[in-house]
Amino acid sequence: MLLLREITQTIENEDLTAQIDGVVTIFTSVNNFKAGTLVAHLSGLQQQEGSAPSGDYLEIDDNQFQFNKAPKIGMKLAVSYEIQL
Repeated sequence: MLLLREITQTIENEDLTAQIDGVVTIFTSVNNFKAGTLVAHLSGLQQQEGSAPSGDYLEIDDNQFQFNKAPKIGMKLAVSYEIQL
């Protein structure tokens, strides 16, 4: 007997621009995200996950990530991720 299980995923999009102050490098999402699913965009440009010099940010917790350099005031920060169930 073959059992099929429905696979569902919930993708969340968040605007974290309000957290940018020109100094802060650690940002917090509203929801916990599944490891490896976070995608960050600064002012519309997708950032590369990984440590410097080739990467721009690292996931550091279930709902936090850290940029290698603090985003500048005036930049827009948008993230998307799969919610951890």
